[in-house]
Amino acid sequence: MGFNPRTVLEVGLGNGLVRNYLNRQGVQMTTIDIDPELHPDIVGSVTNIPVEDNSYDVVLAAQIIEHLPYEEAKKAMKEIARVSKKGAMISVPDSRKTLLKAGFHIPKIGWKDLFVKIPSGQEHAFDGQHYWEIGKRGYGLDKVREDLVDAGFNIKKDIVPADVPTKHFFILQKKETQKT
Repeated sequence: MGFNPRTVLEVGLGNGLVRNYLNRQGVQMTTIDIDPELHPDIVGSVTNIPVEDNSYDVVLAAQIIEHLPYEEAKKAMKEIARVSKKGAMISVPDSRKTLLKAGFHIPKIGWKDLFVKIPSGQEHAFDGQHYWEIGKRGYGLDKVREDLVDAGFNIKKDIVPADVPTKHFFILQKKETQKT
């Protein structure tokens, strides 16, 4: 993908693993969280990030936006696009059922994983944490993809890792502003 960011905004503090790794790589990390007791760099919401447009090369929102009702998650997607210069990485839970999982080796390319996943068909009930998950009724993968594009991104990669099939990762490139 090659964003080569110098500045990253991490939404939610997480466990610090990514922040610490990127700091060691010379990336300037800034954190935002709604909970001031976690001591983020910025206290604020992902639906209204209090910074100027294009403030960070990349925005990371790992396992965050599903904690918002879906209409608010769509606002968060737009805010992430607004404050990023190059793009974002967003991950969300994927509750689709794995029908087939296979790994195979392609000479000169390497190992590849193949997933065939189907929607769970279940209606999502708020569990005190998640308002929605990919694969639950009304929250199909195509809907999430469409909303990310509507928010201002091109989807460069769309990944379900073999070792974590319950998570869905989107590597997003910010759409170029069209000149009129």
